[in-house]
Amino acid sequence: MKKYWKDIDAKQEGGAAQMPDVPVKGNNALLSMFGDLKSDGSASRRDFLKLCGFSFAVTAMASCQSKVRKMVPYVVAPYEITPGEANYYASSFINGSDYCGIVVKTREGRPIKIEGNPESGITRSGTSARAQASIMELYDTSRYQAPQKDGVPVEWDTSDAEIMQALKQISDSGGSIVLLTPSIYSPSTEAVIEQFKASYPGTEWIPYDAISASAIREANRVRFGKELVPDYRFDLANVIVSVGADFLGTWLSPIEYTKQFSSRRDPDQEMNHLIQIESNLSLTGSNADRRIQIKPSQEGAVLLNIYKEIVGATESRS
Repeated sequence: MKKYWKDIDAKQEGGAAQMPDVPVKGNNALLSMFGDLKSDGSASRRDFLKLCGFSFAVTAMASCQSKVRKMVPYVVAPYEITPGEANYYASSFINGSDYCGIVVKTREGRPIKIEGNPESGITRSGTSARAQASIMELYDTSRYQAPQKDGVPVEWDTSDAEIMQALKQISDSGGSIVLLTPSIYSPSTEAVIEQFKASYPGTEWIPYDAISASAIREANRVRFGKELVPDYRFDLANVIVSVGADFLGTWLSPIEYTKQFSSRRDPDQEMNHLIQIESNLSLTGSNADRRIQIKPSQEGAVLLNIYKEIVGATESRS
């Protein structure tokens, strides 16, 4: 029969404190792997913690097992795809005021990464957080997988047939069709819209943006007679005074303006000077050389004073 000692002193004293072997049953069998059991079959706290550590490790290893997926070779392999090698495609990203030329990295036809296109003369390899994150929309399991009618998914062919029939009935009866879109920058998309208008007479096309530049267009129409949105060259400006315009964050073309502005922020060269006048802290304000906080009601007075100084300086030079 096996004998156990409570400690090393009991063993050296000749076994005065020996105890008989204790049968190990049930869960005690696993506990015996990490330490000696007490005479009543219980274990110490140290042995319990050892067991917990072992259990957590086994659980973590078991959870790492994933579903077995078999690789099936192409029956007719595409010419441009080599398994295991990435392909890169030049494209463009447009989302509201965000525009940039991009390069999309793909593997076996699946886009996995977006970077800026260094060949773009506008954004110069620049991107935004929205452009980088847009790749996740392709793999969003919560997005709609098919068209729906009254909350019930329907087939694409069925949906297309019903929509075309309804459009034809409205056009034949002399009704009005409104095509509501964001601002369109693509000539090919504009051509498709013109074809749609020709196919369904009476169609009205209304471009609408959540962040509109209509006030800028109207101001230029009143002042210069041309209803347009001007383009700015921050890389050519030595002094920039911005009143509430977050041109590095959300205003007009932030990706393009960020590249222009940052090109003149090299300490080894002549740097530009940015003065940001605003109410709330913006991305542009956090990068300004001087930030002046004002109330929204003070913007008009600030602009009038700036205009007065510019006109006064111009007259004094002449």
